[in-house]
Amino acid sequence: MSADFDYVDWLVGSSAKKNEHAYVKAMRLDPCAYCAQPSKHIDHIVPRSRRGGDGSLNLTPACQSCSSSKGTRSLLAFLGRKRAKAEAESWAAVA
Repeated sequence: MSADFDYVDWLVGSSAKKNEHAYVKAMRLDPCAYCAQPSKHIDHIVPRSRRGGDGSLNLTPACQSCSSSKGTRSLLAFLGRKRAKAEAESWAAVA
């Protein structure tokens, strides 16, 4: 069993409902919520460092790149930076 699945088991804990546990595990099969690439991680939408919880409503699938790029940023800060970077790259391609 991989470390990611062990982490998911730890996140939902033994007192969680079985359907929530299954939901979080099934989430790993979904594409990255930020870029639609295959996901291998479960990301906290509101980072734990910003008092985000471990409940399924605060978790989303993420690829390695997006998960590490987001870091401890808020969702809006991350998406704003991602959009600004994409716009800068498109302007560089035109120039």
